[in-house]
Amino acid sequence: MISIGNIFKTNPAEFDEVWVICFAVDEVRSLFVVFDNVFHVPELAPKEDLFKEYRSMVHSGQWNKQAFEDCYVPRFLNDIQGCDTSMNQIRKLVAVSNEKNICLVCFCPDDEEQICHRSIVAGILLNMGASVECSDGYRVYHLDV
Repeated sequence: MISIGNIFKTNPAEFDEVWVICFAVDEVRSLFVVFDNVFHVPELAPKEDLFKEYRSMVHSGQWNKQAFEDCYVPRFLNDIQGCDTSMNQIRKLVAVSNEKNICLVCFCPDDEEQICHRSIVAGILLNMGASVECSDGYRVYHLDV
């Protein structure tokens, strides 16, 4: 089963693997030393330019559900779909979703999950047949494949 969560609220000991799907991981670097089942998977994070635009919107007070849906989602989906490495990671998750317990984590608080790339990745996985513990509403996020 694939689940999604906040990096600070997730206990790696409760999962077979924890995938940190963030652009930058400096502040949690110790997790990779302490736990041998925690992996940095930047292929499922926003690309650098999208991440910087997102951070700019957050700092200027422009980040909200509308900005997420209109600006962020289309670019994130396009970036994932256009990257073979990202698609390989997606396919890997689909293939193991019934065999392993994997948590996909980032820094966004749980109460902001609906405007976080975790929800997009979860929707992609749901639509590709993976077992994912998340809102069924995330099915709106899918790839054109």
